[in-house]
Amino acid sequence: MPLATHPLHAALAAFLASDAAQFPSGIVETARNLERAFAKLDAAARAVCPAVETCHDTDTPDVPASLPTDPDSPCTEMAGGSADAPAEALDLPLDDVEPMDVPLPLPHPDADRARTAAVEERATKLLWDIRFAITNGQDSAAMEKELLLLVDHAPVWEQKLQTTIKQANNFRKECLVFAGLLRKGVCHPDTVAYWRDIPTKRPWFMKRALKDLRWHANKALARISTQEGTQAAAAFQNAIRRNYPDLVGVMLPEVWAKPKPQFPTVPENTLHTLPHLSPSREWRVYIDETGLRFSADESGTPGKVVAVCLPHDVTLPDLADFHCTDKPAGTVIDNLCTLLRSPAGIVGFSSLDMGIRGNNGWLQAVRELIKWVWRLLPLPQEHSTIHIYMEQRTDYTPDLQTSLSCDMLMAELTGEDLQRSQKLRITSLTFLDKKDPQIAWADVAAYCWGSPKTEIRHALRQSGLEGTSLVTLEAPLPKVCEKILANGIPTGAEWQALISHADAAKPRGLASHALEHLQARCRKDPALWGEYVRAMHQYLLGKDYTLPVLERMGGWFPPMKDPDLTTEFCWQLSRLAHLNHLGDADSEELLSVKCRLAELTPSIRTIDATAALHAALRLAVSDANAFDFRTAEARLATWNPLAGGSLTGTALWDGKILSSLGQYRAFQNDATGATYFFRQALDCFATLPPEEAQRQAPQTRTYLAIAEMDRPDADEAAVRTLVEEALGCDISKAVATFVQPGCTESRYQHHLLVRYLARRGSEAERAPYLEQQAHWTRVEAGFQKGHPWPLIQYYRWLMTDPEDRQSRKAIANTLGTAMGPANMPTLEVILYALALSMGLFAADNAAVCGNLLKLEARIPAASPIIRQMLVPGWSDPWLATRLLPFNYC
Repeated sequence: MPLATHPLHAALAAFLASDAAQFPSGIVETARNLERAFAKLDAAARAVCPAVETCHDTDTPDVPASLPTDPDSPCTEMAGGSADAPAEALDLPLDDVEPMDVPLPLPHPDADRARTAAVEERATKLLWDIRFAITNGQDSAAMEKELLLLVDHAPVWEQKLQTTIKQANNFRKECLVFAGLLRKGVCHPDTVAYWRDIPTKRPWFMKRALKDLRWHANKALARISTQEGTQAAAAFQNAIRRNYPDLVGVMLPEVWAKPKPQFPTVPENTLHTLPHLSPSREWRVYIDETGLRFSADESGTPGKVVAVCLPHDVTLPDLADFHCTDKPAGTVIDNLCTLLRSPAGIVGFSSLDMGIRGNNGWLQAVRELIKWVWRLLPLPQEHSTIHIYMEQRTDYTPDLQTSLSCDMLMAELTGEDLQRSQKLRITSLTFLDKKDPQIAWADVAAYCWGSPKTEIRHALRQSGLEGTSLVTLEAPLPKVCEKILANGIPTGAEWQALISHADAAKPRGLASHALEHLQARCRKDPALWGEYVRAMHQYLLGKDYTLPVLERMGGWFPPMKDPDLTTEFCWQLSRLAHLNHLGDADSEELLSVKCRLAELTPSIRTIDATAALHAALRLAVSDANAFDFRTAEARLATWNPLAGGSLTGTALWDGKILSSLGQYRAFQNDATGATYFFRQALDCFATLPPEEAQRQAPQTRTYLAIAEMDRPDADEAAVRTLVEEALGCDISKAVATFVQPGCTESRYQHHLLVRYLARRGSEAERAPYLEQQAHWTRVEAGFQKGHPWPLIQYYRWLMTDPEDRQSRKAIANTLGTAMGPANMPTLEVILYALALSMGLFAADNAAVCGNLLKLEARIPAASPIIRQMLVPGWSDPWLATRLLPFNYC
């Protein structure tokens, strides 16, 4: 397309041709400048490439028409997404929702056009799915994150995303309003009045409202016809005609709506992962694929390869001339259920996750899959053979001789694992005709994994295959698993990446299988696990950790006493850090770890004085978890300059010491002393290399902002400045960031922001944050499980209008979910203080009183706080802020 005919140029020309005098002169002048710029660019392009029109017309993909760019105008129609449409949520018909066009930027002539087009196509589809999800009350956080990663946070796509979210929220709001009116009754005066206002006040909603009204009217008509008879139904029809003279399509139906198709019930939690199958003397392995792009250098939909493995005594029914693409979803799901009820093994990989490059990606992907089948099948007592059957493709036909390829493959695998190759051998590689009745079962598995159909995606989720049999590890993690299963030794960084992946939490997945294999080797050879202990230690020091990952790391290490003093000391410190982050204050495991550290510290001090200091810092955190802040501070007396101690002279450790001392001063309500220590700590961190300073300083800046916020005499402007320094931006920008649905990152900064908004923020600062309160009660979209999300929910509750009891109650009811499964006493004290403040129960409740007394027995240092909670008659929403010190609230 030449620049002179670009849609934006055409829009400018139309604008200038209209009555432009009604607009401010600045806008008109800007439009004229843009028009002149387009003319110059077009002339330059023609001078460089006279055939520019031909190039653009042949190479550039069609660009859909633009979305409305007015941020206040809701979109005129929502697009159907790939997720199930929850018709019950709005009680509206969603099957006829139409997509909306979204503008795409023209690709640069020198760019890889095919790749750009593929990215834009996927990004556009994600925008449609996000719009559909928000409109129907579904969680769009994952799709929003995927979109921003896909487009590398390009500003134009960020703007499109924000516009889409706002339009979808406005559209959803109108849908909910109209749905509520329709529930009152189609002919209710309020419903009729709203309908008559639509053409003038919200014309963009007219098409959807018409569909919803017709749907509800027909539903009501069918119910009246069934329950009250034909005469009552005719009277209802007359009322419809009086109130809605232009409404058509409402008539006495024999059946008011077509019944939804019923799909087979998908078996759940069936066992199909290869390592967990029973050994067999012979395996028949059928392989098929889905998609087109099997290499990073190819194009098309991502390719996936799947193998169905049948033991010698299992035969599946023949599926003669069966191709899933030709069959309805119900038939495909029915065959998937048959496959799941059988003892067949299933394994599949995305070829891109295998790290395949170059041409012939499909052949490479199939070859890698065969090797994975060989690695994962259970070893027999004696010998077992594997026969591989692949669907023919291009030049690979049933008459192709493959014996040499088979021998070469086994030679390669023998070098990988000699013992396995002696018991498990691949004896044949055969290409089958596409109509083969048994290869069709691989087609079923592959098609279901790659299908975009909602009902098939739902069936696949129910089956539990994804993440277990169908591997979802991203590159290079499959290579890490391959190294482990070939008895290689992964590095600490590779181990950390693997155990941090979500699939590591799935008991039968490839990641957990590889980690179990490595764990067994570490039990036999304790010298191996030292590197992984140090990797966990570094993960904790990096401060970018999550509790689920820490849980997996802590549970992975075998209970053993390593002969190496430094390794065991590091391991015990990691265990202590893990328990601290859980909020543990009194468990037997915690006591055991602290006792063992006390035994090791005198010896380790002679080797590494820094390690002893590190232990003191971790032990002080444990004391603070038990609300024993004086003891926590006393543990650091050796290095406390104000208590006669001396710092180490090392900026990193001195900063950590001073920051910790500041915390324990703040916990004892000494805001002045706390700010002194925090400022000293930041001065130390400022002398570190930039990368290390950026890792260490932000947390202390947050502590300083909270301590200054808690000072009654603090200057408002100074508090705001400190908060903005800790957030890394001004308040308005932070609000714009954290207000987005699904923004659940940087939880401690989010806590600081809402703490400031609730305690010191202005109405103007709070207003944009409060606009998104509809998302606050949705897990993942509005909040997550784990500390400090209960505190964030509490401050959100405080900022919600007290007269809006329904919203407040909904937020308060998320408190238990936000706390997560942890039942540690520190978190329980915090939870009870928040719950009492939010009116979830009263302190004179017998059960509550009994639980609080038990907590007091477990952590006696918290007695003053617990005793105040036991006072009956509390009805103070701000109670938690008065009871819980520093960043415990």
